[in-house]
Amino acid sequence: VLIGTFWTLYFAIVTSAVSRRSRSFRWVFAALSVSLVLIRCFSMFNFPVDWDERTYSRAALRYAEKILALRFDEIPTVDYNYEHPALIKLAYSIPIVLDGHRSFERVGIPVNLHAAVSGEIHVSYRAVSVFFNLLLAQFLIYLIHPLAGFYLMIHSIMAEFGSTVRLESIPMLFSFLSVYCAWEALRKIEAPDDGAAAFDSKRWLLSALFLGITAAAKLIHCVVAVAIGVVWIRAMIRGTKVRGKLLRITMLYALIVIVGFFVFNPSSYYDPIGTVKSMVEFHLNFQENMAGHQPWYQPLVWITRSVPIALPGNGVLNPVQENPFGFVFAADEIIFILALLGLRTMFRRNGIYLLWLIFGVTFMFFWGTKGQQYAATVTVPICIAATYGTFELMQKLEKYNAESGNDRS
Repeated sequence: VLIGTFWTLYFAIVTSAVSRRSRSFRWVFAALSVSLVLIRCFSMFNFPVDWDERTYSRAALRYAEKILALRFDEIPTVDYNYEHPALIKLAYSIPIVLDGHRSFERVGIPVNLHAAVSGEIHVSYRAVSVFFNLLLAQFLIYLIHPLAGFYLMIHSIMAEFGSTVRLESIPMLFSFLSVYCAWEALRKIEAPDDGAAAFDSKRWLLSALFLGITAAAKLIHCVVAVAIGVVWIRAMIRGTKVRGKLLRITMLYALIVIVGFFVFNPSSYYDPIGTVKSMVEFHLNFQENMAGHQPWYQPLVWITRSVPIALPGNGVLNPVQENPFGFVFAADEIIFILALLGLRTMFRRNGIYLLWLIFGVTFMFFWGTKGQQYAATVTVPICIAATYGTFELMQKLEKYNAESGNDRS
């Protein structure tokens, strides 16, 4: 009943939203959505189990155990994989809860650090990632352009992290929504005479909620807050009439982010300060210990090369790279080239996404740990830039073909 109600509500919302657009858009939206689901399902069933998937699966099992036993007050006491917030691992526990105790029978009870998680359970977890990756693509199609959703669909980073039991699917979605709402709230504050009317306080506060959820899923994706902050400073400088209101509501913005982080991160309920301190200390120590394991230019490898051929600096391939059969597409190189072509146009039209890309890549260079998962923080703005790059390329080709003697097709 719960599953049926959920899918009925999902399709009703999507249908209602898409029905307001043109017929051609509806067809493109449906085609891309179905295509992404088919591609991600192929990857979901064919990718080998990654190292981290077992860790997050065991964490989800612990949360599911508490939920199935109706011991909700004990959920915040789960300290396994404490270095990451609880939200995404709670999401992965949903298939286990719906499946009941049979999930535990497959791995053996009690669940411990060395439990061998079966492939069947991984598939049910992976379906959660696929769903949130689908939502991300659909929001890109609806709010930006179908090409952005298309590039997200064929991007190999999205294929891996959007169909495996990793921590990226939820924060990628909500970080984009936070940036989008912030930009729509602030972008029109240009002059003193219309700044007050142009400021959209509702979208600004929605951005805060989405940023809080992003933090509750994975802290590293909050790098988007820097881009949002730069746009906010620009709005404060330009919007003299709205400055006081913007400052007051931004104080509420900060409060919503903090409250959202703690509300959607149950692991922090009993000891908020201690939990955050433990998380931060772990990652600071980890990145310090991992510094030098990979070359300084490794982030460029992750964002410019497709996963199957992106050789890490230490030469150790992950299981997905060793057995890349699960990839249907691996077009990251073409997407990156198109993104370079579209940077100038993206800056003119939607500058916040360029800021997101710049600060995200800069962080990857300075952060000691240079794992492949950090490339997921900037894949969305790369896909958006590639959309603008496609437009630029089409215009140049049309101009080229218009010259006498060039078009010999």
